[in-house]
Amino acid sequence: MFTNPFHGADHTDQNAETRPDSNTVAHKLLDEVHQELRLQTQNKSKQNMIGEIIDLAYDPVTEDHRRLTGIANRLDRAAAAGDYAIIAAQQKIIEQELSRDQRDRNRRQTIDFLANDVVSVAPELGSAAISAAAKFIGGFRDNAEANRRADAKEPLHIMQKPGDYQEEITIDGQKRTYKVHVPPGYTPDKPMPAVVMLHGITENADVFADRTQMNAKADHEGFITVYPEGNPLLKNQTHLAWNVANWDIFHPARHADDVEFVGKVIDRIGQELNVDANRTYLAGFSNGGMLAQQVAAEKSDKLAAVALVGAALSGKDKAPKSPVSVIDIHGTLDPVVPYEGWDNSLGIVTMQPVTYTSDYWKAADGINDAGVETSKNGVIVRDSVNPSTGIEVKQIGIVGGMHTWPGATATMAADRVIKATDEIWDFFSHHTLGHGDLKMASASLRAFA
Repeated sequence: MFTNPFHGADHTDQNAETRPDSNTVAHKLLDEVHQELRLQTQNKSKQNMIGEIIDLAYDPVTEDHRRLTGIANRLDRAAAAGDYAIIAAQQKIIEQELSRDQRDRNRRQTIDFLANDVVSVAPELGSAAISAAAKFIGGFRDNAEANRRADAKEPLHIMQKPGDYQEEITIDGQKRTYKVHVPPGYTPDKPMPAVVMLHGITENADVFADRTQMNAKADHEGFITVYPEGNPLLKNQTHLAWNVANWDIFHPARHADDVEFVGKVIDRIGQELNVDANRTYLAGFSNGGMLAQQVAAEKSDKLAAVALVGAALSGKDKAPKSPVSVIDIHGTLDPVVPYEGWDNSLGIVTMQPVTYTSDYWKAADGINDAGVETSKNGVIVRDSVNPSTGIEVKQIGIVGGMHTWPGATATMAADRVIKATDEIWDFFSHHTLGHGDLKMASASLRAFA
């Protein structure tokens, strides 16, 4: 549907004679991206009605318009400023994305063309055209519902013995993977806590398990670990990413409903294993921590506590329906997800400051007091507790810490002061669904190793 105006051109070339005209380059893409929208505005009286039909039938159409608009606007600004390196980088992303999504792109194109045709003839055909559009697009909704019904009938893999398992689950017709580590002490007749781990960008389940050493902790303490996997980031099938509200960038994972995926994984492990439903926890690093907060908000009835490492809220976050205890670990010198937030002047990434995260969860958990702040060995802890429920929001700032999972293998000395894996399980172990241990929560600072 979208042709590539940059194909075959080297836009990093600084030779003025070979440099493409900035206005032509940017506006050509902008025109192509918004062809459907321009056609729709020819008949504004029908635009909202048709838009509602399209949105109800196939939400990604609207989402694509919004995301592609952002890309086109950024290209426009880059071309005007003569920043051809940005143009070249975006061009490669667009090429790879459109190639990977060929099948879905054709379906979206069919919907777009139908919408345009209906809008163009709406004055003559009126409600008949709209009804035709609704009937045609309804087929896509029926297919989606059929996929969901098929997903629900997917056979379970009951895991009776300790060990490592690679599992699959179908989400809206797409196969997704997750890995499960069942510790040696597991027996099917006794419920066991579970910790769901969300890897960072460019990682996968195996890399994240190795980085965090959470499986060794699980073997020692007696809990199940689960590692859902994101979608491939561009061409590398082992470099994965999650679709989160923090990003407005064009990448293959952007269509995935990862909140629903993680929610279904939590449900599935409860059917495959004897999981203690009151002691299911979620932890995420970086991009995975951003998704963890979205899951915690939308699936708060499933989680007793959530751990974040090097993550941030987007500022577009939904309020959770149920209280959730949260521990947030963040380096003060993190260059990727900055402690003080991200300057969003380009409109690409939204990352709120660490203080925003703690304030958000305190408000969600009904915690009104400022809490207790203590510091030791270059670690600052701010701990707040709901005195009625024991629900807790704990923020650990590592002075001089970088963007990593703190522990013995961290590169910087500051990041070796604490072990994130130990801190997280210590926090989790004192929280159950909707409740916390008031005595443990009131102890705001542990003795750091």
